[in-house]
Amino acid sequence: MGLSFKQLDMLKVSQDVLDHFDCGHPGFNYFLQNDAISCAADGEGVTYVLVDGSI
Repeated sequence: MGLSFKQLDMLKVSQDVLDHFDCGHPGFNYFLQNDAISCAADGEGVTYVLVDGSI
């Protein structure tokens, strides 16, 4: 099971999965859970996440 970078908006990650994300930094958690996908859809930027082979 290797690690790879994936574009968040391409992963089809459920909001439930995002809601349980916790990197230990409240600002990063908030952005990923609430803004990252809409920012990508609006052309404001792309968020990449490092995932294991289970996604």
